[in-house]
Amino acid sequence: LADGEHTFTVKATDTAGNASEAANTWTIDATPPTVAITGAKPASPTNSTSASFSFSASDPTQCKLDGGEFTACTSPATYSGLADGPHTFAVKAIDPAENTAQATHPWTVDTTPPTVEITGGKPGDPTNSKSASFTFTTSESSMECKLDSSLFAACTSPRSFSNLPDGQHTFTVRATDAAGNTGQDSH
Repeated sequence: LADGEHTFTVKATDTAGNASEAANTWTIDATPPTVAITGAKPASPTNSTSASFSFSASDPTQCKLDGGEFTACTSPATYSGLADGPHTFAVKAIDPAENTAQATHPWTVDTTPPTVEITGGKPGDPTNSKSASFTFTTSESSMECKLDSSLFAACTSPRSFSNLPDGQHTFTVRATDAAGNTGQDSH
C-alpha cells in the first residue's frame, strides 16, 4: 500500500435487506524523517576536549556520544571533558510511525604535543665559536626554527648559523601537529 490514508470497509446485508457496515481508517507513513548536522561540529583532529553539535530534524531527536545510549536532546548538543582518541556523535529523528533517520560525525581528540628534541650541535656556554649547527628531531614532518628574537620560519635539520655576534643566543625549534598542539625545544 502507498503512503497516505487508507480505509477498509466491510458491509453485511441480511436476507431481509438490512445492512450494516464497519470501517477502519489508518495512515501509512514509510517515509523517514529528515535529520542533518547543520552547523557547529569539531574538526578532526582537534585539541579541544569539548564539542558542540548543531543539527536540524523534522521530528523529535535523540543523541548519543560514542557507545552510549540514545537520549532525548535538542540542538545544540554539547559535551565536555572528552578524552584523547576517536569519538562519534550520532543524532537520530523518530517520527510518530517510528521511522528513523540518523546523522553522524566522527572526529579525534588529540591533546598530546609533538615531541621535539635538539639532538646535536649544542655549543658550550661560553664558546669562542661564531657559528653553530643544530641537529634536531620531531614526531611531525614540518618544523619551524628561530634564533633569538627572530620570527619562526620553516626549517630542516641541521640548521646552521655563522658570523654570530658576541653575546647570549637562544635557538628554538618547534613543531605543530594537525590538531594544533605545539611542542618545542630550545638551547
